[in-house]
Amino acid sequence: MSKSNKILTLVLIGVGLIALAIFIAIFANGSETRTSEPQDNNSISAVYCTANGMEDRFYYSENVNTIENEIKITYNNSSIDKIYYSYDGVYRSNDVMRQDDGIFQAKYNNYMSENGQKSEDLSVAYDEMNTKLHIGVYADSVDKLNEVTAVFFFVSKEDVNQFKKYSMEEVSKYYKNKGFSCNTVK
Repeated sequence: MSKSNKILTLVLIGVGLIALAIFIAIFANGSETRTSEPQDNNSISAVYCTANGMEDRFYYSENVNTIENEIKITYNNSSIDKIYYSYDGVYRSNDVMRQDDGIFQAKYNNYMSENGQKSEDLSVAYDEMNTKLHIGVYADSVDKLNEVTAVFFFVSKEDVNQFKKYSMEEVSKYYKNKGFSCNTVK
């Protein structure tokens, strides 16, 4: 290697080391930033209930082969916080499933409108997968559970105000009396 190539190589290595030192000084200056959300002393727990083929429900069809119904209720500091219902129906064909999907969406919108509620009062999602239809109905606050919306969660309108005050054990008993099997998570 010639003397000029050695000098050029050393200069390039030196410039690289200086650039690295500047980079380290700027981006790794010894300080650390941490981001976190403040933690309240909240205790989150849940009731999870399932049942197959419930007849007494809002989403009902004679075209479905099998159905699984799920109810999930979260508690925050021993009070009901959020409530979720899901319908998983398996159909004999994609066409039959799509027909029920359209009927269920229209039925939901009409029911809410006829009873003075906005369709957006609850979060509802309809998902089609081959011959399976999944419907999820979510109330992000127990305040959204009322005499109209209670039907989506298998709560009778006569029970809704008392239901909102139920403990986890009382909710489990309520759904077990309707044919569900329930578990609690604390």
